[in-house]
Amino acid sequence: MYKTIIRWVVLLIGVGYLFQPLHAQPNRDVSVAKPNNTLSTIDSISYSSDSLSDSLLSKSDSLLSNEKDTLKNSSAITDVLSYSSKDSVYVDMKTGIAYLYSEAKVDYIGSKLEADYMEIDMNKSEVLAKPTIDSTGENIGIPHFTDASNTFDAKEIKYNFHTKRGLIKEVTTQEQEIYVHGQVVKKYENDVSFIKKAQFTSCDLEHPHFDIRAFKAKVIPHDKIVMGAAMMFIENIPTPLVIPFAVLPNSTKRKSGILIPTVGQTQRDGFFFRGLGYYFRFNDYVDLKIDGDAYTGGNWEVRGNLRYALRYKFSGGLGFAYSQNFQGIRGDPNRAKRTGISVQWAHNQDAKAHPNSRFSANVNYTNSAYSQYANNINDYLTNTTTSNISYSIDFAKKLHLTLNGAASYNTNTSTMEIILPTINFTVDQLYPFRRKHAIGKRKWYETISFNYNLLAQNTISAPDTMLFTKKTLDEMKNGIQQNATLSSTVKIFKYINWTNSFVYHEYWYTKNIKKEYAGDTLKTINQNGFKTTRDFSYNTNINFKLYGILRFKKGAIKAFRHVLTPSVGFTYRPDFSTPFWNSYETYTDPNGVVHQYSKYANSLYGGPPSGMVGSVNFSLNNTFDMKVRNRKDTANPEKNISLLDYFSISTSYNMAADSLRWAPITLSARTVLFQRLNIQVGASFDFYKIDSNGQRYNEFFWINNKYKTLRFSRTDLAISLSWSLNPKAKPKADNTNNPSPYPFHSYASPMYDESDLLWQPIDFNVPWNLNLGYNLNYIVTPNPKTNKLQHDVVQTITLTGSISITPKWQITFGTGFDIMAKKFTITTINFSRDLHCWEMGFYWIPFGTRTEWNFHIRIKSSIFQDIKYEKRKDFRDNEYY
Repeated sequence: MYKTIIRWVVLLIGVGYLFQPLHAQPNRDVSVAKPNNTLSTIDSISYSSDSLSDSLLSKSDSLLSNEKDTLKNSSAITDVLSYSSKDSVYVDMKTGIAYLYSEAKVDYIGSKLEADYMEIDMNKSEVLAKPTIDSTGENIGIPHFTDASNTFDAKEIKYNFHTKRGLIKEVTTQEQEIYVHGQVVKKYENDVSFIKKAQFTSCDLEHPHFDIRAFKAKVIPHDKIVMGAAMMFIENIPTPLVIPFAVLPNSTKRKSGILIPTVGQTQRDGFFFRGLGYYFRFNDYVDLKIDGDAYTGGNWEVRGNLRYALRYKFSGGLGFAYSQNFQGIRGDPNRAKRTGISVQWAHNQDAKAHPNSRFSANVNYTNSAYSQYANNINDYLTNTTTSNISYSIDFAKKLHLTLNGAASYNTNTSTMEIILPTINFTVDQLYPFRRKHAIGKRKWYETISFNYNLLAQNTISAPDTMLFTKKTLDEMKNGIQQNATLSSTVKIFKYINWTNSFVYHEYWYTKNIKKEYAGDTLKTINQNGFKTTRDFSYNTNINFKLYGILRFKKGAIKAFRHVLTPSVGFTYRPDFSTPFWNSYETYTDPNGVVHQYSKYANSLYGGPPSGMVGSVNFSLNNTFDMKVRNRKDTANPEKNISLLDYFSISTSYNMAADSLRWAPITLSARTVLFQRLNIQVGASFDFYKIDSNGQRYNEFFWINNKYKTLRFSRTDLAISLSWSLNPKAKPKADNTNNPSPYPFHSYASPMYDESDLLWQPIDFNVPWNLNLGYNLNYIVTPNPKTNKLQHDVVQTITLTGSISITPKWQITFGTGFDIMAKKFTITTINFSRDLHCWEMGFYWIPFGTRTEWNFHIRIKSSIFQDIKYEKRKDFRDNEYY
């Protein structure tokens, strides 16, 4: 009896718990009603029931709230499907539909879906996700979908896990740089989406500042976006910009395609197309951009940029530009055509490619006609272009061979200098008498070292119009110079350094000169053939250091130190102008005066010097610093301060000379004040007098002179200041020293020239930044004819900086002023406004020969970079001939 009653009580409690109602959360209005035919949450008590499958009963505990479960009870679902919800999960066993409430999550083979309400149809492998509405009418738990290739939010998502197809309403997703808004989207298994009433924008706001709207569109991931008739809207206002169809790139990989030009008008050249061209992507290693400019006034330019790269091997680029510009207007009889040429080639070998050899190239040639009309202000300011191609290889880690070709071109003088080839062979310093396995103290002879260097060059220098003429080739200079040095340094009494060296130079040439008079004319005749000459010298030097320290027990200064380094040396060199060395010859002028000359005076490396040298050299170098107490920093209680980096005095006495044996006394000093102000001073005082032509003669200056001193001959003063008034400002990235291995335009953003000041990055986080620079060069020399001092002064001031007027407004500027010439250098002012997904700027050069201004409003995204408004006036509009 009692057992029967207990069984019925337990059965009633189980049934009551089985059908207990759902408890809704406070202040929450669930917009989706709970189905009447659902099975409520199952208790964990084990029992048998024909209405429940064994697989479901075995996992009944996991169906409780705040728990996860996996369903694999459907033939349509072929893998584990994990789901969870914060509130409750209901399963209708008749229809095979599960209902998830509050922060529902579903995960199936990498596809994840989150929403506040979901319905899972296990038979069809479909899920329906919706948000719910709270008591204030706001949506809660907007559906969010993520898989291997897509991430998006939507108002409603219906998705089939088996076919990977879905129907999505009011979706927002991102494809590369483009944000896609769609009212209705059909998603297929290959991730291709068809969109009805689509909006495309680069603005990340829910209500974007601008968008391009199309009634129908197709999105192919990692490929393209195709849309039908579309119209551009700005702040939800339609604009006249209507296109019948459009294809937008949707891939990180570059593809071949047309480069859209910039259209405009200038006063001098008329209407123009700038940047019209085509981009060729051959493969992952080579691409090419060809574009050009065309003006109705007759001017035009064509450019080509080829880039190549092979990982762990090399990278580089080749650029070429050809332009024609007319000076004057149409109909002017004096109208002249100027042809501009620019060639650039950069090649960099990866260090891992060949450890013992390296090839590099940096070719940059721009003629004056191209730089004068260049759109890039840096090209306009560059007066000299340099090029260099080199190949180096190492042998046995001791021998080094470098082959080099170089050229420089001055656009002002139109002079070209070519150095081709240059051969440099070097032997590392060798110690021929040093033991391989030294035991004990090193012997003096083990310090003897030897090194060798060979340098061969061929040079041509001439105006570009006469570069390869016969006269220029005849004046070509070439030669080989060999240098060998034998040296040794030993210690004397532990503190004195004694250095001895023997230096030998040998010169090989293909010609030398001969001078002779033909009547009253002195002629210089080239004598072709293999010619050699040489010189050598011996040097010995002794130096040591003396330290003087003054200590203070009290006060801010703890110690003062003076380091004195005296040096005494001797140099010997024979007189190579004697006939024995066959390096000098003589000629007699019509007056019977004999003149001596070097046969190698016009050669590449010159020839041996004349006159014997037996010179004793003296120098005295001083440094001054002090140590101060730093009471504010307990971790570093002492601080070293350099007072004078060096103060040097030097002279020499040539015992072998028959006159003018004393060299001038030279003084030089350098110090840095406040870590910003660099000061260098130099002065020279001579022992001898000079004549009216400034030539020294063998009479001491103090003889018959009321000033019993040395003769003042020269003073140099150089001061440079570099001061950042806001040192905490973040420094901008320097593109001149980094980075890009290619000195060409960026293909990712072909409308910008990264080297132009107009497109420099703006840091709106820095409120202000000001950099002040000052340079002074002051030279004083006596004028021998007037006996007065001549003053030469060069002073320049540079000022650059930026000011953030507001968090979105910034002004950047740069200028310079030549104080002596009373002229400004090129002054630039740039106003920038951050418009979120847009940017606005005004670039201005207010005065000078390069006067111009440029106003633009454009979209930041490179996808929509051609949607812009631009108005400009440059220096070309001010030219009239």
